[in-house]
Amino acid sequence: MAGTKDHVVCPLCCHNQILDKAQKGIVDFKRWDPSSSDFIQIRQYSGGRNAGFPKVGALGFHDAVVAGSSDYDQVIDDIKTQTLKLLGMLYNEGVLTSREVRQVVP
Repeated sequence: MAGTKDHVVCPLCCHNQILDKAQKGIVDFKRWDPSSSDFIQIRQYSGGRNAGFPKVGALGFHDAVVAGSSDYDQVIDDIKTQTLKLLGMLYNEGVLTSREVRQVVP
C-alpha cells in the first residue's frame, strides 16, 4: 500500500530528510557551528572503487573569508543571499522578531 511521508528541506541546500528522522534528532540544522565547524573540506580522490573520499584538510568559515580565494566568493555570496531571504521570510511570517535579530547582529 502506497503512503506518504513529510520531508523537511534545508533552506540553504535543498537537501531533504524524512520529517520523522528530524523529530528523532537525526536531522539537526543546528549541528553546524559557524565558529568551529568545517566550511570547506579538502578531500582526497583516489579513484578506487569503494575508497571513499577521506578528508585531508579543512577551512572554517572565517578562514575561508580571510583566505580571499575567489574559489569561495560565489559560495559565500550565495549563502549570504539565501540567509537574508530566509531572515526576511521568518521576520515577515512573525516567527523572528527584530529583538532576536539584534541579539545576533547588534
